[in-house]
Amino acid sequence: MGPTTELLHTFRNTQDRVWTIQELKGHIGEFSSDQYGSRFVQDAIREGDVASIDIIYDEIVDAGVLKISKDVFGNYVIQRILEHGADAHKDGALKLLKGHMRELSLHIYGCRVVQKLLDVATSAQQAEIVKELEPHVPECVHSAHGNHVVQKILEVVPPTYLNFVSVFRGRVINIARHTYGCRVIQRCFQHLPPQQAQPLLTEFMEYAFDMITDQFGNYVIQYLLESGRPSERNYIVSLMRGNIVPFSLHKHASNVCERAFIYTPEKIRQDLIDELLVLDHNHFPRGIHALVHDQYGNYVLQRAVEQAHGLQKDYLMSVISQQLRNVRVGPIGDQCVKYLAVDRALRRHGVDARRCAPAPIVRIHEHRYLPLVAY
Repeated sequence: MGPTTELLHTFRNTQDRVWTIQELKGHIGEFSSDQYGSRFVQDAIREGDVASIDIIYDEIVDAGVLKISKDVFGNYVIQRILEHGADAHKDGALKLLKGHMRELSLHIYGCRVVQKLLDVATSAQQAEIVKELEPHVPECVHSAHGNHVVQKILEVVPPTYLNFVSVFRGRVINIARHTYGCRVIQRCFQHLPPQQAQPLLTEFMEYAFDMITDQFGNYVIQYLLESGRPSERNYIVSLMRGNIVPFSLHKHASNVCERAFIYTPEKIRQDLIDELLVLDHNHFPRGIHALVHDQYGNYVLQRAVEQAHGLQKDYLMSVISQQLRNVRVGPIGDQCVKYLAVDRALRRHGVDARRCAPAPIVRIHEHRYLPLVAY
């Protein structure tokens, strides 16, 4: 066993001893790549003086900043240096990592170092990082690790340096349909100034109806319902009108319905929930029947119960409890019903479908219901 490995072995087996950075001189690179050694070095950076950080930084440079940045434990040491080190340490690390931004951004651990660099860098340094990454942005957007770097750029870099977003034009829908790209599009809408975001938003909204049911595009729709401007929210709602029941039964669109119930104004929310209450030829809301039996629609009903108000809420709970009683005597049985989300929602509002009498309420027309007597 060589002397370096021997020191690390001793360190691992004497955790009750108080160690100092001075004792580790000559071995800090190795310690940074060890689970326990890395924690010690990180603590030393957080708590140490400039002289201690100087020792750590110099040895990290000797061991290879790029190598340690890509290490499962070492990357945290680099991040702590960037957080707590002097400007000279940050500037030095950036210079040593220049030319490797693509490599790091696509790496599972290296991408964390690039994000930390962006957090602590000056605007001029951020511009240098972005310039190096610009040719590789499309690749990063579709990367499990690189997409986080692009999101961080959109979050912290001044818009003046974000000219690369022009490459998204004509590709917005393809990006929004991607498991990682949909996150980047959301950050574009969140952080870009209007003159840069609007062309992307216009392109996306042309296909908004299709995005409601898309596996990943629906997340962008949900973001716009929650955080978009009223004009975008209203347009999305206009696409949903007349389709609330089928959307509620859809794996992806059902999430959009839930968001719409939460983030739309009360009058619009009433209209959307009323679509669930349209009566069939038997004078029973056909949407309720479909949603109670559906694995996705059940959660939409739960959200509707939570967000409805007044007599609409009373009527909604009434017809749901009636439908749940029918389910209990049907093939699905009582044991299954108790796990239904909507059944739990009713219980939170003090309604137990197992003990409810037939619902004494009648829906007259839109937003008009005869008052309930006691459950």
